Amino acid sequence: MTEVFANAAGLQMEHVPYKCAGAFMTDLAGGRLTFVFATIPASHPFITSGRVKALAVSSLKRSSTLPDVPTIAESAIPGFDVNTWLGAFVPTGTPAKVVQRLNAAIVSALQLGEVRERLKTLGGELVGSSPTELASYLKSELSRWVTLAKTVKFEVSN
Repeated sequence: MTEVFANAAGLQMEHVPYKCAGAFMTDLAGGRLTFVFATIPASHPFITSGRVKALAVSSLKRSSTLPDVPTIAESAIPGFDVNTWLGAFVPTGTPAKVVQRLNAAIVSALQLGEVRERLKTLGGELVGSSPTELASYLKSELSRWVTLAKTVKFEVSN
């Protein structure tokens, strides 16, 4: 996320690796970091307690969890849209009927009031798409990230 932002904004930033979000959020709140990109579940307690200030969200539209926080696209970089997302996957060769049944159960569960409310409190924006739509989205995301990796020349170290 930070690298996408730095690349789009023409900035150079130093990456500071952390093992978990709680540690970097604590360091941000304590003034040991100047800024971070964090998921809403990791940052929300720090935001609501006033220990950190949310500057912008990285999605193209505002978060329903933080509706007063503008998007990066609104604030600085038109079209900026980077999201953390989750998908459900099964092994290749899983029978189509099983895939359809599992997908229907997941989509149904995502419509339950208590599930929707819990995910909303965690900052989740529900989609509940089909396997075909997920495959298409995954393909576009892979292309996007491969292009970025080539653009910024990521170096991998052991």
